[in-house]
Amino acid sequence: MGAGALQTMINIERVLPGKRILMIGTDNVGLIVSYQLMQAGAEVIILLEANPEIGGYGVYASKIRRAGVPIYLQYTVVLAEGKNL
Repeated sequence: MGAGALQTMINIERVLPGKRILMIGTDNVGLIVSYQLMQAGAEVIILLEANPEIGGYGVYASKIRRAGVPIYLQYTVVLAEGKNL
């Protein structure tokens, strides 16, 4: 699901789209939505970014890191496998 759809769900619909979130992308939208998800009660487990540096505001990246969420640069997803939890 895109970050814009996540933001609409939590800010307008007041629906938490999931309990554990993996965010791909560290532009402003990815960082801000990750922080908003954390404030809404979701567990953001990791942020992944393909580029060698964070593309969004450092203040949000710092807040996310202080909350213990790792941000990995120069990573991408090549396979996603689900399992019943």
